[in-house]
Amino acid sequence: MVIDRQHGLCADCLERGEYRPIAEVHHEEFLTESNVGDPTVSLNPRKCVGLCTECHNRRHGKGFKMSGEPSRVWFDADGNPHVRV
Repeated sequence: MVIDRQHGLCADCLERGEYRPIAEVHHEEFLTESNVGDPTVSLNPRKCVGLCTECHNRRHGKGFKMSGEPSRVWFDADGNPHVRV
């Protein structure tokens, strides 16, 4: 539903005038142990946005420098997680 609503294009990229396909769906309300079982949060398309992997990582602070330190977790173009040691 999210992908169809956004015509398959990353919302954050569109705001910058770029056209990249959606690779992942981001929950605007972060999922936690207490709300992941609540379908009004976890399955609600109005609380989700489609993003490319780079933009999704950016929203979660993964793969980008934060506070001068590199992130320990990042995702590749296929959405596979990687951990720096």
